Amino acid sequence: MSELTRRLFDLELWIIELILLVAFYAASEVGFAYGRRISSLQSPAAKKPESIENSLQTLVALLMAFTLSMAALRFETRIRNMASEATAIGATFRRTSLLEPADRDRMRKWLEQYVDNRIEFYSEGATQERLEALHLESYDLQNKMWEYVAAIARKKPDTVRNGPIFLSLNEIVTLQEKPTSQFENHVPDLILNLLFIGAIFLMSLLGYSGGRGRSRKLGMSLFVIFLTLTFSVILELDRPRRGILVVKNSALNRVKVNLHRPLPEFPEKK
Repeated sequence: MSELTRRLFDLELWIIELILLVAFYAASEVGFAYGRRISSLQSPAAKKPESIENSLQTLVALLMAFTLSMAALRFETRIRNMASEATAIGATFRRTSLLEPADRDRMRKWLEQYVDNRIEFYSEGATQERLEALHLESYDLQNKMWEYVAAIARKKPDTVRNGPIFLSLNEIVTLQEKPTSQFENHVPDLILNLLFIGAIFLMSLLGYSGGRGRSRKLGMSLFVIFLTLTFSVILELDRPRRGILVVKNSALNRVKVNLHRPLPEFPEKK
């Protein structure tokens, strides 16, 4: 993501909508004024660019549908990966019951810190510097848990007990990278820029056609509003930490609640 796009994503939604609304409306007004001028210089029977207008409308509509589909797919993938990560953390927490009490308590303390780290990582308002720091902290906690369990396994090579813990930790490491990369995986800048430029050209051409005699101010204004709202939905889906359509970390919050609930203990049979 370019620096310009990152700054755009940091803006409030209403500011983005206002910028788009002004840009599209200005393009239509420029085209309308130019169409009026050309119409006064040419005869009324002069050919109007209807075929070009229809072709550009179709192209922008297809590009917009393609971009909206990309953004929606990324949004759904982020939610699914976050739920999988929460499930892996919960499974690891339960499997710590296989360890000795002292080892179990230490592992659960690290897991609680890890959940807090991941919840803050997915929360709104975090700066880029803080996100990078949280990413490093999560790796440090993963390494601590892995090395600690590995040390236990070297002292007590019991495959029945240690195997499930290693499997869960490995799943945490794997699933941690997927949602993290998905949160940084946005619709390419090239596609967003192409869509914006195409929309500007389309609004200019619609305004030009209106200025040539097919005036339809109400229809053009409604189209500007619809185009702005569609762009807003695309940007909302593509920035998971801001706006209305944020990715909720409810799955991790439920795991956090379960981590603080005491598990039933049963005396070992002799």
